[in-house]
Amino acid sequence: MITGYARQAIKSVLNSEKGFCKFLSANDTGATGGHQSGILISKSAVEMMFSRQELVQDGISKRTVKIRWQDDFETESCFTYYESKNELRITRFGRGFLFLKPEQTGALFVFTQQTSFDYCGYP
Repeated sequence: MITGYARQAIKSVLNSEKGFCKFLSANDTGATGGHQSGILISKSAVEMMFSRQELVQDGISKRTVKIRWQDDFETESCFTYYESKNELRITRFGRGFLFLKPEQTGALFVFTQQTSFDYCGYP
């Protein structure tokens, strides 16, 4: 039986334009003590986060969006694409963001696009 946040995440995927999921790594949650910031996203999801016109060649592309977390609260977060590292991240969650703590390592992260500026996250 599916209950709680799992049900909300499935509903969000079914009602979204696009979706992405992954298991949060120790690097994502800060468990490694590394200096990386935010959640690393597979390049397969780049079209979910940036239009081709927004991607800067030989630089860093950034985009501010609203993310609704578990149908509970919102953050104004940032999508960042580092062309030099060929890396895509979601950053700017706010201080003490409860879903990016070491105990969240291994949690399933479901991320959906509702519109070009509105997204939902379910870690």
